[in-house]
Amino acid sequence: MTDFNKAVKDWLLQCPAIRADRMYFNFLSAGDENQSFQMIEHSTVCEDIVGNEIGKYTFVIIDFRSLSQKPLKFTLRDLDKAASAEQINTWIKEQRRKHNFPAFDGCTIDEITVPPSPTFAGQDTSDNMHLAKYMIQVEIDYIKYT
Repeated sequence: MTDFNKAVKDWLLQCPAIRADRMYFNFLSAGDENQSFQMIEHSTVCEDIVGNEIGKYTFVIIDFRSLSQKPLKFTLRDLDKAASAEQINTWIKEQRRKHNFPAFDGCTIDEITVPPSPTFAGQDTSDNMHLAKYMIQVEIDYIKYT
């Protein structure tokens, strides 16, 4: 049986913009270049006529990047940091195009949906840090064969 969380984590760790030593699962640790992979939903949408499960697995990647100053200004350094968060989004789109999907045993992945770009989800200024928080929500539609 597929451990969907492990399959997605292993797949994400193939991305050059994600570091295994800075990737957390279902835990958020704020810090420059820290990332978190959080499962949002895993559900059976319906069953087809022969009983195959049509499912959806949704997760979000949260990516922290340091800001050059407070309040947020669009300095070249901050724009470069935002572009580095964009690399994850671009990589997922490229994998979708190549049909390089997470290894869901006994399943066929129909579609991976990813936003056009990461969403700026605010700043984290706790512990005197100045971090931009970017989020990428990804949906994987699959069929699990019985």
